[in-house]
Amino acid sequence: MSRTQRAEAQTSERSTALGPDKQGTESCISARQLCDGCSVILSAPGTTASNSGSVELFLESLLYIRGTNCGFCQLVRDAVFEELRLDPTLELNPRSSFKLQWHDTAAPGGRAGFKILGLRSAWIGFGDERKTSSRQLQTDTRRVYIKARLQPVLNIQQVSGWINHCTANHKACLARQDRTFQELFPGLQVLRLIDVQNDCLVETPPASERYVALSYVWGEIRDFTLTQANRQELMQPGTMSKVWKNIPVTIKDAIDLVRTLGLRDLWVDCICLMQNDAEDLNRGLEVMDRIFAQAWFTLVAACGHDANAGLPGVRPGRRKEQILLNMVAPGVSLGVFFGPDAYLRQSIYETRAWTFQVHVISGRILYFVDNQVFFRCQQAKYLETCEDHPNLAITSYLSEGTTRYPLGINQTDHPLGSYSDMLTQYTRRTLKNQSDILWDMAGVMRRFSEKLGSPTIQGMPACALGRSLLFTGQNLHRRNGFPSYSWAGWQGKIQFPAVQRSGEGLELVEWIDWYETPGSGRTSILVLEGPRDIDHTSLLFTCQGLPPDAHAHRRVCKGFDSTSGESMSYPLLSFWTVAIILQVKIFDVFHGYGRLIGKDGVTCGAMVLDQPLPGTESLSAEPFEFVLLSEGSSQLPGAPELDNSLQGTCGYYHVILVVWEGGVAERRGVGTIAKEAIAKGFGDGAIWKEIALG
Repeated sequence: MSRTQRAEAQTSERSTALGPDKQGTESCISARQLCDGCSVILSAPGTTASNSGSVELFLESLLYIRGTNCGFCQLVRDAVFEELRLDPTLELNPRSSFKLQWHDTAAPGGRAGFKILGLRSAWIGFGDERKTSSRQLQTDTRRVYIKARLQPVLNIQQVSGWINHCTANHKACLARQDRTFQELFPGLQVLRLIDVQNDCLVETPPASERYVALSYVWGEIRDFTLTQANRQELMQPGTMSKVWKNIPVTIKDAIDLVRTLGLRDLWVDCICLMQNDAEDLNRGLEVMDRIFAQAWFTLVAACGHDANAGLPGVRPGRRKEQILLNMVAPGVSLGVFFGPDAYLRQSIYETRAWTFQVHVISGRILYFVDNQVFFRCQQAKYLETCEDHPNLAITSYLSEGTTRYPLGINQTDHPLGSYSDMLTQYTRRTLKNQSDILWDMAGVMRRFSEKLGSPTIQGMPACALGRSLLFTGQNLHRRNGFPSYSWAGWQGKIQFPAVQRSGEGLELVEWIDWYETPGSGRTSILVLEGPRDIDHTSLLFTCQGLPPDAHAHRRVCKGFDSTSGESMSYPLLSFWTVAIILQVKIFDVFHGYGRLIGKDGVTCGAMVLDQPLPGTESLSAEPFEFVLLSEGSSQLPGAPELDNSLQGTCGYYHVILVVWEGGVAERRGVGTIAKEAIAKGFGDGAIWKEIALG
């Protein structure tokens, strides 16, 4: 069956779902301006929600559509090229046919559109160059919405409408106003703001102020900053105009925008925190996440690479008019559009680690990115390129990357899974100072700590230490000043397959009592008690070589005595468990994958190294110590799988590879062994010992 025949058959199946008005409208499309397949495709939209996205529509390959004069094919070509610009890593086979799906509500902002399968973010939607009445919009919600043109100057009325619509309809998006200043900003004496109406700096303790918080990339631009010397002068009305030429363009545009929106106050770090007063600066940095959380909305300047990139569209002459629609057939106009995440992913702003928690913590964000403007709250998205329908339904944005996080952190029923997802995203980003790895996530960690009712230890929830230790990564590098047991102790992208939502991932049995031991090694504090109802007939406590009362020592941790006499800058994790010596034979040096071999010479496990280890470069097997953390019925995701013939018949143990330095164990890899391997250790076999893990 040809592509056209397949499309015609699909359309025939769907014809009963089309209303008579819709069929009449689509029948006027002139097939002479479209190729045969596209003329059929454009008759398909208009399905009911029940079958939206259920039927695939076929289009020719990229090689074909690059040379055709068909208007719809050219639009798909434009979508592909724009996607490649935004995501250069995308790989496409130019000879493969494209497949499209029509969705009623899945596009950004809850819109309808064609999804091009194989592309990550591009959508094709309908537009109308004619003036559309409010009544027409109400009856045609989501279908005809792309504007004909994007004007050079931002439509302030539209932006105000977004904010007002959210304020009136989404109460959960608004910052709380029922707490005192000290409850909102602990330790902060005053909150400094730029008063854009009086053109000066103000210091205010009230918690009811509506202010906008600016988040932007400094770059190499030397910002105008608040100092002890200019503080008093900046608090005089009209002073900002006197130093206007010294202020970076992005901050100038932010001041103009806030003023035009009819608001009064703007928070900018370099002007509202005293840069040459360490005490004042640290007080502000300690509550910076709260400043963004409490803002009326956050203004994200994600254009360009420094503080002079500005906010395109705020002032005339800063961006050009953009044509958004193509007339593909008489009376039928379509355009390509993307949600904010597609543009954010290719921005310098999005690569910075500290910007991550701005997304997570801010209840509402106005984005300026790639010469476009988007507004995102916890319940909807608004796009500058789209008409605003009066009855646009509240829509979830969980399907789109970064901007889903506020909903995830505030309303998730699976905080451990959400936290692990966020850390995976966070560890992809770039740190200016490696020592800021925990600082830049402090606000997120504090909120999850409150959600879980559990403190964090070096960025790991204390209530889930055993699972959190099973993170995986490839080609990682140790980060100085942080422990190897934490994701914070490694540079590189980390994944957390073991910290999953309920009903997913690993089902673990854990037995460990976890103690936190200060870097001095003097005292150990119990932070998480293991379950007391362990089945002592388990292979764990009956394995060959273990004393009969091994489990009785679970509660006792003496800490460690440093052989070097030096203290560490971070706490250790101390615990009792089983240790075993197995050989490691690396079979994939690029990914650090290795097989674990017992004393009988048979493979009994698999692992992934955190970083190359001396002795693992050769093809020969070398012995290393492994520490058991938990048992489960499945292998560890992220590590290489065992061959079917080698899989454990009684389940698995999840282990970490450790090396010892000065009486302290350091993690160097993670993996899975078959339960039977417990009797196949080299040397003294499996032993019960105290581990001080750093």
